[in-house]
Amino acid sequence: QLEPLNAALTFNEYGDPFQESIDDFTLSPSGELLAGRAWFDYGFGVWDLTVDSNIVTQLEDQPLSVADLAFSADGRLLATGELWPLGGWVGPERGGLRLWQIDGDVVSLFRTSELKQYVGAVAFSTGSPLLAVGYSSGDINLINVQENRYVSRLETVSGVTGLAFGGNGRLLAATTRDGLTHIWQTDSP
Repeated sequence: QLEPLNAALTFNEYGDPFQESIDDFTLSPSGELLAGRAWFDYGFGVWDLTVDSNIVTQLEDQPLSVADLAFSADGRLLATGELWPLGGWVGPERGGLRLWQIDGDVVSLFRTSELKQYVGAVAFSTGSPLLAVGYSSGDINLINVQENRYVSRLETVSGVTGLAFGGNGRLLAATTRDGLTHIWQTDSP
């Protein structure tokens, strides 16, 4: 085991750090960066595992309630899918998708989209510049992030809770709230 990571740091809605356990995380393809999120609180962090294990990158414009996060195959982008509850947890839902650019030890906001539904899952293809974005409606959008263009839409009947590419980026699997797993063959753009 490597030295344990003190990954209990997150940020509140005012950008102030406080202690909160990390509920989910993802490693960059190189294994040098770890991105983690706290589900019921604000923000997330990115840790550089090649230096002091307690160093966290503090990001400006912290997102609210990150539902999922994923690194691109080259490790230069990090996608965060978000849930922004309005009027508490019973109001209308909306969400967001943010792409963060990673350049060495600098993580900066690259692109953001405000949406009328929340994002339950995100996944980058390993063999192409495709980003799959799964929504609470059950829809999945495929986006070419290099060209910043919509590629196609896939449908399920229940909210998307997980996404994963396999088969060198040619297969996409999605899990949904109704307990089903859906699998599609994709064409790389």
